[in-house]
Amino acid sequence: MIMSFENMNAIARFDSLGVEAYDYYKLDRFLDNKTNTADPDQMLVAVLPGSGGLGESRNDLSLEGIILQGKSLENVMVRFRDRGKVKAPDCRVLHAFLYGTPRLSWWQIVMKNTWDMRESCTRKMIP
Repeated sequence: MIMSFENMNAIARFDSLGVEAYDYYKLDRFLDNKTNTADPDQMLVAVLPGSGGLGESRNDLSLEGIILQGKSLENVMVRFRDRGKVKAPDCRVLHAFLYGTPRLSWWQIVMKNTWDMRESCTRKMIP
């Protein structure tokens, strides 16, 4: 099956708003492990309050953040290792869950995650 926006829309209508309603990251900017200009201001401080915006540990997340990161690692930004670390793409998704910005498109996240898995050298899982 070809994973296109049209096919995903036929399967599940997650993004019911128009294209202009979402903030779209380019693949390299979304998966970048450093903050970039498209990120919300003070994103790391908001998502990782216990670290002062410098830490990467799951223990630095708020209680809500820990719960949402667990759900995200299982269902949104799937990965098997380094689950104790909070990476910048996780912060983008968590910030969207907690504060509503950036306004991420579910379709775009699925497509980016699918592409990332396709391009990975081990290809051990299907997102």
